Order: sequence, then structure tokens, then C-alpha cells
Amino acid sequence: MNTNEIAIAIRTRFKTLIADIYSLPTQYDNQDFHHPANSLWARASVRFADSKTVSLKRGRKRGILFVQLFYPYGQGDAAPLAMADNIENKFHGVTAGGIVYRTPTSRPVGRSEKWWQVNVECPFYCDNVTS
Repeated sequence: MNTNEIAIAIRTRFKTLIADIYSLPTQYDNQDFHHPANSLWARASVRFADSKTVSLKRGRKRGILFVQLFYPYGQGDAAPLAMADNIENKFHGVTAGGIVYRTPTSRPVGRSEKWWQVNVECPFYCDNVTS
């Protein structure tokens, strides 16, 4: 898989298993988006790290699905933490479409302007055969 194919597969998995099922408005990389004024929403970004050679004809692309959850400030943290758990459950220790998802981590960030923010980091890697 090339970088674009990996990014598409990860976004598709997030959309199918999280955004669609939980009706979570989500902004994806370089797309127009108008977030809701008073409810939970997300920004999902696929970030690639260094690639490396794992054998003579195999390369490994690594990265993180980085999800930022935003919830109106002053309404508690139950909703974003529950959504973070949902994301972790769908991306923990799973291999799907040749992409291996490792152990996700949720990190409450705190206040971000008028929002309460929680980040979820889902590391992944994908091996590809080179010619």
C-alpha cells in the first residue's frame, strides 16, 4: 500500500466504525467543515512517521491516527471520554486491510477556547513489499 491508500483505509475505518455509528461530526485532513456549535465533534488526522526497511524487500510505514475530540466547555467530560473509549476499542490491537493498529492512548488536554478537548492517538504500521 502506498501512503495515500493507507490514509484512505484509516479514514474509512474511522468513518464507518465511529463517525457514522455514533453520529459524530468529523473533520478530516484538508476538507471543509463547519463544526456544530454546542455538541461533540472531532478532527481526525492521519500523521505519518518515519518509514523503515524491515527486510530486503519489505518496507514499513508507521504513523498515528490522531483524533481531537471537542465538547462544549462547562458541560463535563463524560461525553468526550466515552467517545475516546469507543475509538480505543475499535482501533486497539486490530489488523484490518493490511494495517496493524497498536495500543491507543487518550489524553485529556483541557480547555481549548470554548471547548473541552480530549485527544486520542492510535498508532499503526503497514508493511509493503517493494520490487
